[in-house]
Amino acid sequence: MPSIVFDPKSAVLPTANPAAYSDPDGTNFSYGQLAFDDSIDESVYFIFAMDEFYDSQTIYFDIFWKGTSTSNDVVWQVNLLGRIDDEVWDVALGSDNYIADTAKGTADDLAKATITVSSTGLAPSDLVILKVSRDADSTNATDNFSGDAKLLNIRMRFNVAG
Repeated sequence: MPSIVFDPKSAVLPTANPAAYSDPDGTNFSYGQLAFDDSIDESVYFIFAMDEFYDSQTIYFDIFWKGTSTSNDVVWQVNLLGRIDDEVWDVALGSDNYIADTAKGTADDLAKATITVSSTGLAPSDLVILKVSRDADSTNATDNFSGDAKLLNIRMRFNVAG
C-alpha cells in the first residue's frame, strides 16, 4: 500500500492556535515534534500533491505520538480538501474525521492512532490541504489526556487504481 509521510518540520502553522514545534534532543537521538495543548484546540496544516494513481477510495492516517500522561484519551482529528486547476483555492475543508486514542501505560511510550477516512472527496493529482488537530475541547469525542500530546509523524496510506 503506497504512503505519504508528513514530518512535523514540514507543517504550516496557522496564526491562531498552532501546535508548538520543537526539536528536542533525546538521550540517544534528536527529532522534531508538534505539541498539542490539552486546554484548547490546536492545529497544523500540510499541503501536498496526491498520487496520480490514487484510486479515490479510503485513506488511512497513522498518527504517531507520545505524551507524559499514562492514561486517558487524546482525540486526533483530520480534515481534507482537494483542489484542481482552476478551482477556488481558499474554501472550507471537509468534515471532521477523528479517533480517540488511549495513552500507553508508560510516559513517553510511542502510540499510534489510525483514522480511517472513507469519503475523502479527493481525486488523483489533487493539490491537498490536510489539517491535523487535537480536539481538546471534546467536540467529537472525550479528550481527557492531561498535558501536551506530541505528534512525531503522520503516515497517510492509500490504494492505487489497477
